[in-house]
Amino acid sequence: MSLKRKIQYVYTISSAVVAFALVLGILLSIKGMSMLTDTLDNNDKALKLYKAVTKERNALKLYFEDEQAELPEQIDEVRNNTKDILGQIPADYSYMNEEQYIIIQSIHNIYDSYDNIYNSIVNSNLNDKDYRSAIDNCYKVQNYLEDYAKRYESITVSLGNEQYNSQKKLFYIIPVICIIIAFVVIMLSIWIRLFMNRSIVKPILKLSDEARRISVNDYSGDDIIIEGDDEISLLIKEFTQMKHSTKNYIVTLKEKHKVEQQLEHMRFEMLKNQINPHFLFNTLNLIAGTAEIEDAVTTEKMINTLSRLFRYNFKTQTSIMPLEQEVKIMDDYMYLQQMRFGQRIKYMCDVDNSSLDELVPAFVLQPLIENAIIHGLSSLSEGGLIYVRGFKKDDKMWLSIADTGVGIEKDKLDSIRKYLDNIFALPDTETAASSENDSNYADSEINRKTVGVGIGNIAYRVKGMYNNSGMKIYSRKNHGTVIQIYFGNNSK
Repeated sequence: MSLKRKIQYVYTISSAVVAFALVLGILLSIKGMSMLTDTLDNNDKALKLYKAVTKERNALKLYFEDEQAELPEQIDEVRNNTKDILGQIPADYSYMNEEQYIIIQSIHNIYDSYDNIYNSIVNSNLNDKDYRSAIDNCYKVQNYLEDYAKRYESITVSLGNEQYNSQKKLFYIIPVICIIIAFVVIMLSIWIRLFMNRSIVKPILKLSDEARRISVNDYSGDDIIIEGDDEISLLIKEFTQMKHSTKNYIVTLKEKHKVEQQLEHMRFEMLKNQINPHFLFNTLNLIAGTAEIEDAVTTEKMINTLSRLFRYNFKTQTSIMPLEQEVKIMDDYMYLQQMRFGQRIKYMCDVDNSSLDELVPAFVLQPLIENAIIHGLSSLSEGGLIYVRGFKKDDKMWLSIADTGVGIEKDKLDSIRKYLDNIFALPDTETAASSENDSNYADSEINRKTVGVGIGNIAYRVKGMYNNSGMKIYSRKNHGTVIQIYFGNNSK
């Protein structure tokens, strides 16, 4: 859910709760005030009616008994006031109880009779006897009217008190509702604050601290972890991803700079050593020419062989070569070694003609043959045999170098095998780095000093150049050693 929708839900729920509480409080207040107003209004009308009837009776008594005490205009004013008040209290059964209705209906009827009697007295020329009788009837009717008005007032006030007492608890509910509304508003405010603090403020502060740390190139801080799928969560996730990308980019730049420095150093070293191969070749050619003049055939052949070997080493820039070229260089190397050791070192080479065009790592055979001579055969007075094979099997190219030398101790052989297994178990991305620093190993106690530079270098190169490759070593003490290399046809 997006942050915008979350905030909308929070404010909608909060507004709905507050609005409901306010509407409920207002409705209860209106109902209570309406009930109280109706009660007070009814009581006031009942009291006014009683006072008006009493005032009219007193005024008529003065008027009938002493004509000078009250003027006809004043009597009319008093009577009109009574009629107005009585008109405000119609006989309506819908908002009166039965007793009220009967009394107010009686008041209206009695007042009509009284009004007729009064008009007959005022508008007729009665003799003294009839005049006095009419006045007595008027007094009687007024007494009835006053009694009914008093009864109506008493009943109205009594009913109002009962209604007030029955709904008095409503006036206690209204303050409680107000307190509840205030409590709800306070709780909603606290909830909104906590929600904003958890969903917005804290993540933004963490993001700000992390950005401040990154601004000074410090990427060691822990990643900000936040659950959710709103905009803040997405922002933090993207920021974390950007942080790792930037960190990796900086590491890559540093590594690239280091490699460039190493390449620059290598170029400088190569520039310093450029004179050495030319001087060496020119000197060897001079010696070979001198040997030819002196008719030293063997010496001339050895010098030419050594010259070809050096020229191949110095001029070969590619990492792979046809197997045929490797075999030729290997033959030259073995010729020189046989000239050195004489008949003590025997050499056999068996390479399938179909494999001569296969591309193999450059200088893959010569270091292994050199190891076989130095570590396996040179210490034997009777010498031994070096047997080189090249063949295809199971869609792989196999190279095998065997010797009949002193062999390898079991503990050292186990170490070499573990060393090789570690190399070919490395991910491709670590092969190049590991080839220059043996500290990247799974077993740091095994290094090239234990197994020899040549084997480690060849293993790294084969691993880095070919898919589905490997290197095996077999040996028995005093029986010899066999090293086998295999790799697929598809290079990386």
